[in-house]
Amino acid sequence: MSDVIDLDPAPNRVVAGDNGLNVDGVSVDAPKVTFQLWDGEPEVQRNFRDPVDVVMQSSSGKVYLVNIFGDGDEEDAIDLGREDSSWNVRVSFGITSSEDEAYLIQFWPTS
Repeated sequence: MSDVIDLDPAPNRVVAGDNGLNVDGVSVDAPKVTFQLWDGEPEVQRNFRDPVDVVMQSSSGKVYLVNIFGDGDEEDAIDLGREDSSWNVRVSFGITSSEDEAYLIQFWPTS
């Protein structure tokens, strides 16, 4: 089973815990989401704003997106490469050139 990243409309906030990350404040049904996996802490991306850093525990080592209704496809899971590990996660917000809402979600090991 993969861990869940839940994009849920509410005031802008990021909350992480065991096997999950909740990103509140999404104002569109299908924002553009980019995942990045790093060996160490990445630099903050200039074309994104409001970065929030949290720590997430992942028992499966895989994550996937779901929306407020729980819709998501575990077959599209991103493999972090390590089970039972803690991950630093940075979530940043941006707008694409076509004015779409975009999120950059970056993962790197805690140690």
